[in-house]
Amino acid sequence: MNRKLIQQGKGGFTLYLPKKWIDSNRLKKGDLIEIEEGKSSLILKAGTGKQEPVKVSLNVSNVELLTNRALIALYVRGADEIEVTYVKENEKIKDFKKRVIHELLGFEIFEQESGRFILRDVTGTSQNQFNGLFERLLFMTESMIGELEMMFENKKNSKEVLESDPAINRISNYCLRILNKYGHPESEKSLHYYTLVMLIEEIGDILKDTALGYKARSGEARYGDIMKMIKEQFSLFKRLLKDFNNHELMIFAKNYETIKSKIKGNNALEEKLISLSHHIILLNNQLLILNL
Repeated sequence: MNRKLIQQGKGGFTLYLPKKWIDSNRLKKGDLIEIEEGKSSLILKAGTGKQEPVKVSLNVSNVELLTNRALIALYVRGADEIEVTYVKENEKIKDFKKRVIHELLGFEIFEQESGRFILRDVTGTSQNQFNGLFERLLFMTESMIGELEMMFENKKNSKEVLESDPAINRISNYCLRILNKYGHPESEKSLHYYTLVMLIEEIGDILKDTALGYKARSGEARYGDIMKMIKEQFSLFKRLLKDFNNHELMIFAKNYETIKSKIKGNNALEEKLISLSHHIILLNNQLLILNL
């Protein structure tokens, strides 16, 4: 559908909206329309009133082994209230109540009774929260990489590294939730930022698994130098995300080749470091899509 712009005065323009759309949304003179501005697009949304909460139900007895994943998926998808029912409270449900609920930012358990409880969003979700949360996610991930570097140098133990993972999961889930409910503030970037968040969450998992499987042995201190290079790569990715330029992009590519040459993949630890470096180059691929 195409519409011509009509100039009004010296700087303003008006645009006729389709009558069918106006009628279907019961709009009238004086009603407000929400406008989301992208680089080359405008998204119009009828009405600015509070939306009805999205309520869903799930019988977790039908997905017993996937209880945690299923509930996280509904949260990420954008549900505001989840009624959870079950025949018997098994270990998965106990684990969710004790541990996983803390990875669902803004959700609390309500109306708990035998065979049933309700999860509800108590804080609300807003699109304008995304940029700040994404910055926080980058900072936490960079810090976790640094903690792993210090672990290899015997300056920190694995417990300190592992404590960072739930926080990264929590912010990642919330960022994905915002993108599913509202999209990115620049709508044409929504898919790419969704991919970035997913990759960063996976990087957190790789860091966690590396820390879990680590046992200090003679000769492994050299991995601290590799982790330092990986941390510098992630820092460079952060800079490119804010200020994309070909000079630092080429440095990023060369650094990746240098890191690859230093990791042979001779053991489980090196395989994890290869995976970590590979995920960071995948972040760079999204930068290319966003900026070229």
